[in-house]
Amino acid sequence: MLFKFAIALGIGLLVGQGVGLAQQCPPDCPLKGGGPAASDCLVEFGGVTPSSANSRVVRCDDGDPSCDQDPQPGVCGFDVSACLNNADPALPQCAITGVDEIRVRGGGQGGKDLGAALEALLPSSDNVCTEPVRISVPINGQGRPPLGRRRVQLSENASTFGINGLALGTFKGFVEFEAGAPDPATGLAIVDVVDSSEYIEAFVPLGGITLCLKPEPVQGAGVISCGSPAGRSLRVNARFAGGEHYDRDGFLLQCRSSVNYTTYLTVDHNIGVVGVDGFTEEDCSAAGGNIENRMGQRICNGSFQTGQLDELSAAPGEMILAPIPPLVGFPVQIVQERNPPCGDEGPSGGMSTSIAITTMRSAAKIFDADNIPGEEREFDIQGEPFSCDDFSEPGSGGVLVFAAPQLNLPILGDGVTQFRFTDTE
Repeated sequence: MLFKFAIALGIGLLVGQGVGLAQQCPPDCPLKGGGPAASDCLVEFGGVTPSSANSRVVRCDDGDPSCDQDPQPGVCGFDVSACLNNADPALPQCAITGVDEIRVRGGGQGGKDLGAALEALLPSSDNVCTEPVRISVPINGQGRPPLGRRRVQLSENASTFGINGLALGTFKGFVEFEAGAPDPATGLAIVDVVDSSEYIEAFVPLGGITLCLKPEPVQGAGVISCGSPAGRSLRVNARFAGGEHYDRDGFLLQCRSSVNYTTYLTVDHNIGVVGVDGFTEEDCSAAGGNIENRMGQRICNGSFQTGQLDELSAAPGEMILAPIPPLVGFPVQIVQERNPPCGDEGPSGGMSTSIAITTMRSAAKIFDADNIPGEEREFDIQGEPFSCDDFSEPGSGGVLVFAAPQLNLPILGDGVTQFRFTDTE
């Protein structure tokens, strides 16, 4: 079975831009310019939210649709509007004197566009705003060398095999990764699987089985996020109408590398029963299911559906190995044996697949569990990011996890299996 996961690296909303058109705007804009209180209401900014009260820093995680309006991975798009002559109740000391000159510095091309939009409104003593102007801030992935090799020697105490949230056995073995330099545009580095023990094995006393995973070295298995926060500052000087004094404002737009590395795998154990309520074999086939003969009934099991939860992380060191082109994922051969060590019980059919393991959250859900209509069974497992600064150092953090629904487990029935791969400290 091949697990296919999508990596959400940027899902912004496209918003149209305009330059130079006056718009009605509220008097209390979320971002003050930061100049003297007596003149700070002359220019304020909307469309963005400061990271904290009274701050002039706007921080956004790449791909977060609440603040990133650019769909391109590795770039945060801020749609900023500038408002003139606001009778701002938060600035009671400020007197509306009008503005007859604006100078904007910084912000790249977006800063130039904002300056042009403001120039088109001058001179003015009215409360007017520009339309939103896109200011793009790229991720800073430059300057970091290749992350190097990292051997994850599985801790036999903390690397576990579980079912339905209960640890039933422990893994032993090792996997060695190699990560290159982060891409300057996205902050993402390619991760290869370069070595491993012959088997990663877990003995499960309940049921008396040994789970044997035989990894394969592979290039382009996954990616790790190690970009550095980047920012663009804007400095705005607004001259009082008819005077020589300036209200000097400024703020910082900051973009942080952000990823959605969650995995979500679901299956429906009973789409329908052949011969009941007009359900046919053709209906099952059309739904991508397969028929299971159980207690005299022919039950249509659904196919596995993959996806992601709506979760973003800006923590450095988040890593995923997933079979989504051009990535290969974590290819393994999965075999069950009676007793350890793995590989001594002769040839076995097993199953070769490429699974997705992540440092974020892996969740799995079964609909109509145990063939009971409406019954749901869901479990997840949480990983931990690696260290970008000390990636090659053993014991420097990093927990990889995997969850998958399983039908008709011995004794337990339907359940969710979980893998946790933790480095020996």
